[in-house]
This record gives sequence, structure tokens and C-alpha cells, in this order.
Amino acid sequence: MNSNFFISGGSVPNNLETIIRKSGMNKRQVAQARGVTPETLSRHIHGHINMTITDAEEYAKVLGCKAQQIMFLAAPIDIIANCHIHINDMIDRNFVERPNQQVFMPDYYLENAFALQWTTDDEYQGMWFEWNKAIQFVLKDPIVASYVHKECVQQVSLVKFVEPHHCEKTDRLLTHTSGILYPAPGNRYTIWSSATGSSMENVKLEWAAPQVQAVFRPDLRGVSIVDIES
Repeated sequence: MNSNFFISGGSVPNNLETIIRKSGMNKRQVAQARGVTPETLSRHIHGHINMTITDAEEYAKVLGCKAQQIMFLAAPIDIIANCHIHINDMIDRNFVERPNQQVFMPDYYLENAFALQWTTDDEYQGMWFEWNKAIQFVLKDPIVASYVHKECVQQVSLVKFVEPHHCEKTDRLLTHTSGILYPAPGNRYTIWSSATGSSMENVKLEWAAPQVQAVFRPDLRGVSIVDIES
């Protein structure tokens, strides 16, 4: 993130006052340690003046936390997979056993979600070119509890197969995929891809999570991706 990034357009909520309260320091002590006046600290707290990432980093040094924990009111979202699109349109979805990165966003969004980070080959210009560097958000609960969410029916969803599924179009075994879900007899499903015009029929799913949103230009939305401290 640009060190001078800030959000314009009025008062922007942040976590500075909450972090100060949890630290055990008072505001005058924080202002003195940060090298600003109590009035400037108050204006930062209430969003009356814009707080850049540099400001947040300086406060974070004083308060012993991450800058993103100060800047962003909403809780971070775990990244559960890194997805890569190859020059031949093949997609690899690499899920992690334990998330090691999180997404912070400066606006309001559904916190009951997981994130997937997307990249493409450098020369890729195929049907999914806009997904390069995008962040996809899906509902969290179905993944954690292993069930097919009712909102997945006839909607774009991320799914995990009960057993690896052979995709005839790519001649690969897939553990996960995404597409539009349609119920089939015997607690099975058909997964339709509008992009490729292909479907996977009569498959059993361990879980299915509806897509909540996708951010195609996180660099223009003030999104910050940080490592989770072990």
C-alpha cells in the first residue's frame, strides 16, 4: 500500500481509540510518544483529519500493534487460497492448511468471509484476464462447517468435491472449482461455467460457499495484505 494512502470523503472510522484503550496508555502519553499534540491525536481518532498509513505506522510503533489494526475498523479476513491462471486458461487453486496472510479493507464488508488471492501468467490475455491480482470473497461458514449453503443454488459459488473429480475439459483431477450450482437427484449437483460453456454433472460436494464479492483493483481500494504472525 502507498505510504501516503488515505480515504477521502469525510470522517473515516478507525480503531485508534480502541487500540489506545487496550494498550493501557492514556491519550496524552500516546500523543507525547508519537510526537504530536493531543489535539492532533483527537482529530485522528475522530477522522477529522486524514490518517495516512505512515501516521498509522508511527502510532503502531508506540502502541505495539500493526498499522492496519489502527486504520481499518473491520476485522481482517483470512486468505485461504492462492489461485493462479496459466497462459492456457488452466486454473490452479492452492488451498492452505493454515492461513498465513490476511486482507484488510478500508470500507464496510461482510466479515463472515474467507478470501482467495488471484494471479495470472505475465503474458496472459485470456477470458479471465481481469482476475489478475484480484481478491475473491466467499462465505466462511459453509467451509468451516462443511455444508452446501442454500444461497449457492443458481449462484456463482466456490465448491469442494467429496472426492477429486476428473474434469474432461482439462483432463485433470480437481479438488475444488467454482461455477453456478444446480441441484440434482441423490443430493448431488451440476456445476455450470458460463465462461467456458461447460458443466460437471452429478457430483457430490463436501461444501459449497457462495461468492460474496470480488475486488478487481485492490490497489485502488486501499486494500492491505499482511502476514499473520505465528
